[in-house]
Amino acid sequence: VDSTASIGLFKITTETSIAAGIRRIEAVTGKAAEDFIYERMDLLDTLLSKLNNPKNPVTILEQILDENSRLRKIAESFQAERAARLQKELLASAARIGEISMVAEKIQADTPALLKDIAFPLAHASEKTIMLLGTELDGKAHLALMISNDLVKKLNLNAAVLIKELASEINGGGGGQPFFATAGGSNPGGLPNAFQRMKAIVETKLAN
Repeated sequence: VDSTASIGLFKITTETSIAAGIRRIEAVTGKAAEDFIYERMDLLDTLLSKLNNPKNPVTILEQILDENSRLRKIAESFQAERAARLQKELLASAARIGEISMVAEKIQADTPALLKDIAFPLAHASEKTIMLLGTELDGKAHLALMISNDLVKKLNLNAAVLIKELASEINGGGGGQPFFATAGGSNPGGLPNAFQRMKAIVETKLAN
């Protein structure tokens, strides 16, 4: 440019760190800068409208965020309590295969995370226990397999390997760790087959 005055309006849009002591900025100028500001003003008007145009929008937004955080904590607490209750009920109804307590059940869940919340802690807190949980959500199947650490070593069982085999029953795939793995698939109707297959795997292992 001939002079900085010809640049016109100048607006920094982003600023990032690319190395120690070095910042990178991106900016727009002239007509592009005006368009950028108008877009931001339109966005601000939309947000204020959603908040019913309060006199103190920042205060209202902070209150909404605080309330959202409070409700999230309540939901997480409820989820933890539900997981603990279901875990206790499932263990109480576990089948016995030799010396192993075996749980292979379909449960009602609002999210696949509930399966993990129930099964995952048992890997380190229980012995001689295998838990395979399944659920159907939005037409999809989900599985979570937990094998207590002692059985991983004693029977050379690997949940990450077994879950791939079980996932074939629900037309899906999965993975994880030797003591815990998950899978998802498109065929919820295959969940009973996955449960039966897991029981057969355990029975075969014990027979050998």
